[in-house]
Amino acid sequence: MDVQPFEDQPWGFTGVFDKNNGGGFLDEIYPTAAKAIWDFEGIYCTSRHIPHVKFAGLIHPGILGCAPSAEVLDTWNTREGELIAANKLERDVAKPPEPINVHAGGADDAVKEKVGKEGARTIPGRPEHGGNCE
Repeated sequence: MDVQPFEDQPWGFTGVFDKNNGGGFLDEIYPTAAKAIWDFEGIYCTSRHIPHVKFAGLIHPGILGCAPSAEVLDTWNTREGELIAANKLERDVAKPPEPINVHAGGADDAVKEKVGKEGARTIPGRPEHGGNCE
C-alpha cells in the first residue's frame, strides 16, 4: 500500500490520548492528551506545535480499519481474552470488544451490535494483520 497525502492537503497529525481516555503504552510518561500537526515538504515534515524540529520520514496511515475474517477475529478475541485474564499489570495490555459507543459506519443495527460484541480494538498490535489496525 502506498499511502500519500492529498496534493492540496500536505499535512498529517500525531495524537496522544489522555491516560483516562485509553492512554497508550507510554501513558505513564505522557499522561495528558496532545496533538501535533505536521506539514509535509517532500520527504521532510515540520510542526508549528513542535518548534525547531524537522525530519525526513515515511508517511504512515496510523490507525487503519479493515474487516478480518470471522476465523481470524475469533483467534484474536480468544488470545486477547487470555492475555487480559493473565495480566497482572496496572495497565491495559489489550482491549476487549466494546459495545458502548461502537463505530460501525453505516451498518444496520444488527451488524453494529455484532461489531460491538466481537470487533477488534486498537490494542494489542496483531502480527497476522500488520500491527496496530482495527
